Amino acid sequence: STALCNVAAATLPDGRVFVAGSTDGTTAFKTAYFYNPTTKAWSNAAPMRLGTFGNGLVTLPSGNVLSVGGGHKNWVGGSSVEIYFSENNTWAEREDVPFSAYVFGTAVLQNG
Repeated sequence: STALCNVAAATLPDGRVFVAGSTDGTTAFKTAYFYNPTTKAWSNAAPMRLGTFGNGLVTLPSGNVLSVGGGHKNWVGGSSVEIYFSENNTWAEREDVPFSAYVFGTAVLQNG
């Protein structure tokens, strides 16, 4: 196995942990995983569309997960936005944010 760093994680409504984005210090990975604390097992999720690390992940009220920013190469913050659709295990790109972000927090507002 490869040691990874700058991994983002978010809790899903069903209690699983969703992990996406990481690096080994050289390469930005597209990999995403689920961790089930009940079975203590990891499983693969669909890969992100863009390899990233240090991104922010937040679970939306719909159960989908938003990924914002992160580094893509050379440890420089990015402005990309992707959304993970939990109902069909797919990713889609969204409009970039108007700033570069790397290793930061995310939050959901009360109105979603």
